[in-house]
Amino acid sequence: MKIFFNLILIIIPITLFGFTDLGKWGETYEIKEKIDFKDTNSSLLSQKNIKKSINAAITSKIKLPTCKESKNRVMSFKRVLKEDINMPKFNIFIHKGTSFNPLEYKQFNKYLLMIDGSDENQTKLAKFYKNKSIVVVYNGSVLSLGRRVSPNVFIADKSFQDAFKVKCLPSFYIQENGNMTVKEIAIKDLTKSKEK
Repeated sequence: MKIFFNLILIIIPITLFGFTDLGKWGETYEIKEKIDFKDTNSSLLSQKNIKKSINAAITSKIKLPTCKESKNRVMSFKRVLKEDINMPKFNIFIHKGTSFNPLEYKQFNKYLLMIDGSDENQTKLAKFYKNKSIVVVYNGSVLSLGRRVSPNVFIADKSFQDAFKVKCLPSFYIQENGNMTVKEIAIKDLTKSKEK
């Protein structure tokens, strides 16, 4: 009897308040596209469009020139903060206006190798350095390179390009003393040294 009474006490509030219409919260917008997700023949859900969308998402269309000559430069990531950084999980709190270098908090254990995914010589270079580098692809598909080169292959997008300011390909980015040493490599120099 006690169980029955407790069950009724639980069921009554659920039936009274569990299905209450709370009205409209926030703004709502009319959905212009009419998609029937059950209809697999819908043009938006066709296999062709799905594959096309996936390929577009994993392909970089950023094209950069090939390095004409080999040279090194040093790149600093030190910035004056415009806002406070508060990351209690990592015991980091830095005030606005402070000079901040993210490379003091993150140590790369591999090189960053930027390559043109459509250049066979550059993909061979990435394959040669696959155990020592993280490959970032410009002008190519991450999926096709990942299978041939290394599982550590990433796509270069606009935000990546804005941060790293890659000038030509291929380029190595090596963390040294709180800076990035950028080694721009002319492929012709590599093939000459291989011939010797």
